[in-house]
Amino acid sequence: MACGLCRIVTFFYTPCLLNTVDSTLKYRIVGASVLLSLAVIFIPMVLDGSGQESVTKIDMEMPPEPTLIFSDELELPAQTPAPEHTDSKDNTSVIHPASDIGKNIVPEVIVSNDTQSELLGWVIQVGAFEEKEKAVSMQNQLTDAKFDAFVEIGTNNGKDYFRVKVGPVISQDEAIKIRDSLRKKLKFESAFVTRHPRTAG
Repeated sequence: MACGLCRIVTFFYTPCLLNTVDSTLKYRIVGASVLLSLAVIFIPMVLDGSGQESVTKIDMEMPPEPTLIFSDELELPAQTPAPEHTDSKDNTSVIHPASDIGKNIVPEVIVSNDTQSELLGWVIQVGAFEEKEKAVSMQNQLTDAKFDAFVEIGTNNGKDYFRVKVGPVISQDEAIKIRDSLRKKLKFESAFVTRHPRTAG
């Protein structure tokens, strides 16, 4: 069949025939001949499967579908019970009813014996009274003389007492100088230097 087609194409390309046929019709005949030639070549390849590309089948294993478990019960983390409040005798202070912070009348503070010395200061105790009015009067006298005085309220054997002190200061040497000044200017000969706040024991 292919050889016959070639003969037909050769026939149409004969010079004597091309001169007598209309040019438009000539192009149509040539195009039809080309299509017919291609059909003769490729149609048998399609029919017998020789022109088809082989398809490789790939087997893929799909992971199993996850199993979801739903529960109406919500598990809460274990809670640690809050520690019970315990009263400690060390490093505590009690606000005395007679205290007046605005007027430097404060309750006594007692700290534990193992408190670092760097956290403690020094004061000069000038007097101690059972009556608050006498302590306040001495405090005013010291304040008028430009000393930083305050009244410290404490309890001894169930009874209140009022200590009049000057300070506090960081250096013991400075506290000694203030004590000497109190003795010289105001004649408080009984004034002495002590730690502040006071340690237990």
